[in-house]
Amino acid sequence: MRTNVIVLTLASRSAGVVTRRELLEAGLSSSTISARVSQGFLSAVWPGLYEVPEMANQHTPLFRAVKSVTGSALSHQSAGWVWEAPLGLSKLDESVHVTAARNGTRTDMPGVVRHRTRRPFEEDIRYPIDGLPVLSPARTILDLAGEPTIGNRRLSHIVETQITAGRVQPDELSGLLLRPGLRGVSGARRLRAVVDNLLDDEPVADSMLERLFVQVLADHGIGGFRRQVAVPWYDGRRGVVDFANVSTELIVEVDGRRWHATGQAMTEDRRRDRLAATHGWQVLRVTWEDLVEQPTRTAEQVAAAVTSRRRRCRGPSETTAA
Repeated sequence: MRTNVIVLTLASRSAGVVTRRELLEAGLSSSTISARVSQGFLSAVWPGLYEVPEMANQHTPLFRAVKSVTGSALSHQSAGWVWEAPLGLSKLDESVHVTAARNGTRTDMPGVVRHRTRRPFEEDIRYPIDGLPVLSPARTILDLAGEPTIGNRRLSHIVETQITAGRVQPDELSGLLLRPGLRGVSGARRLRAVVDNLLDDEPVADSMLERLFVQVLADHGIGGFRRQVAVPWYDGRRGVVDFANVSTELIVEVDGRRWHATGQAMTEDRRRDRLAATHGWQVLRVTWEDLVEQPTRTAEQVAAAVTSRRRRCRGPSETTAA
């Protein structure tokens, strides 16, 4: 029984996938592992790789891929799917793409596409889904820029939506393109052209907008808002908002001048607003002009929304009693 608990604990961290090395390091013997496979408790899916079938979910193929290639991280189209990049695909490609250091000539698991690199990528690894190593949105965009199936218009759309969603900042992309080890990487020239074009009308930095909004709230005595809130429908990939008054279920998103002026960005905004509405939350969008040119009017509108939402959340009977 204790052995089963160890296996289940390890497998629960990665959608049912566990490596032989992890099992051995946890104290299981080779014979014990073989016995669990014979009993059907574990399923051998690749040399040194096992699964607990009952724990499999939509992320299992992703964990299976990265664990089958030592030191790898999800990348390219697969990382793009995790970051919700608009790849033009109706569903996740059956092949799972990973990036790993260039070493050896070992055979990869069927359905896994390994991209080999001599350039370091450890600083670009993120863990958005239960410890799943995924290359950052910025590094993923750079990888996608090197894919011939991604046209210039599609690449520009990907960059815009990732910035609009707050997953990557323009200066982060610019800095990535200047990194010594990545200057000559495939796709760098294409991405640089896209970024330069989009930055012709550079947006106000999100951090500056957020500071301005905090100042407007403070100047007008409005409290109860928290920054970068993971709302109830946050699933590890989407659902973090700029500001939220949780008690009244009110969200405030601060929008820059450039990214939210595009048709694609506005479409994404409306999708996020609809998602909030389905959960009973209200979204206010505040622009640079609102904060700089009409701070008092903006503060009054936010305060009025808070009051209205407070009455709504209390309900008619509670409001009357108050």
